Amino acid sequence: MILSYPDDKIVVQLDKPGETVLQVSVANKVPHLRECGGQGRCTTCRVRILDGIGHVSERTSREARMAEERGWDRYTRLACQTRITGDVTVQRLVRSAADVSLLQADALQAEPGQEVQTAILICDIRQFTPFVDGNLPHDVYHILNRFFGEIGEPILLNNGYIYQYIGDQIIGLFGLQGGTAQEACQGAVRAGLGMMSALKSLNEQIEEEFGVRLDIRIGAHYGPLVVGYMGHPTRRDFSVVGDAINVASRIESTNEILGTTFLASSIFHEHLATELEPGFQGDLVLKGKEGRHALVEVRGYAEPDSVLLVQDTARYLLGDQEQFGEVFYRRLFEAAPAARAMFKGHMGGQGRMLAHTLQMAVYGLSRFEAMVPGLVALAQSHIKYGVVPEHFDLFRQIFLATTEEILGKRYNADVEQAWGEAIDRISHVMRKSMSRAASTEPATPQPETETVFSDGSNGVYKVAH
Repeated sequence: MILSYPDDKIVVQLDKPGETVLQVSVANKVPHLRECGGQGRCTTCRVRILDGIGHVSERTSREARMAEERGWDRYTRLACQTRITGDVTVQRLVRSAADVSLLQADALQAEPGQEVQTAILICDIRQFTPFVDGNLPHDVYHILNRFFGEIGEPILLNNGYIYQYIGDQIIGLFGLQGGTAQEACQGAVRAGLGMMSALKSLNEQIEEEFGVRLDIRIGAHYGPLVVGYMGHPTRRDFSVVGDAINVASRIESTNEILGTTFLASSIFHEHLATELEPGFQGDLVLKGKEGRHALVEVRGYAEPDSVLLVQDTARYLLGDQEQFGEVFYRRLFEAAPAARAMFKGHMGGQGRMLAHTLQMAVYGLSRFEAMVPGLVALAQSHIKYGVVPEHFDLFRQIFLATTEEILGKRYNADVEQAWGEAIDRISHVMRKSMSRAASTEPATPQPETETVFSDGSNGVYKVAH
């Protein structure tokens, strides 16, 4: 019996039927997302059955309810609810932690238009017309795609939803799935500051390649929007309606008058829990709007923000998964040679899996409660490998040493504290889960499987678990 992941170039040989697709993925280090830990409470583990639909179990009641709400066909399944009875080929549909944020509108698929209080973040490029006129069309297309990739990432990192691209403009929405006003506005301000940081990195690259630099304007506002799917019954798209988005747009364009980069409404600013650097504050008339509107400039946080620092440095730390895994495990085995016995098979796959898990955790910092079930499940799965709560102290030490080595000049006391806090927050949940499990019956041993990996050329190797 075989479970194949063609996109990941992995084939798993199973001895007996009955395991779920997710169980096999976890046991064989397939980087499969599972935000709720495989409880059927989210949809991040969804897969598409490419072949062998007759060799999987029927939908459970929980999965059937989700499938009906979202209009899935019979080939779209939850990996945590789908058991294997024969040869099956699957494709992971949510391949990165960033994709999780894009599922927010998916949850509204069957809902009528509803009003939600939302933080709105709008960003566009200053002097875009001269930029287009001065560069070749293909270069503009290429640069814009890179721009949207870099600028969009902070929205997704902070539990935002990328609503729309209009020319050179990108619109992010925060709070679509509820939560407090503070959480929505905090996510939006981190995203805006993350955009400013990401642009510095992007400009270093495109200035060397194309001889151009980009500058941006950002506007933020908090208010009600009606959200839902609109259009012809056969072609409906996620849409928002409300004056709040128009206000955000006017605030964004006001940066051009003041010479600022990031402006927010006073309503937005009131919901922030942390102090900002001093900047412009005043009442202005917004174009096309009646009365005066109180605006606040956002330059940065008055004190370093740990979550933002982790997000800003994660791209450099975890961008090259192979490098991260090599450095981490080299340092681990140097510090604790006996730990090598806990790992079997090829360490490249283990390193990639660790980096993937940490990337998931970085995205989860903006909505930590949603990540807790997944961390509990991760802790339980590690018990059978001999991991105990005390091992987290060594992990923290090795992780920070790895971070310092890879980040180099980007590493400082604030970054060390930020990553230390993030690791402590994650390990606290896992320690508690392991401690509780220690007082109950031991975890059930997993059936032995064999995974075949291929690097796409002549590198083929097997790992027994």
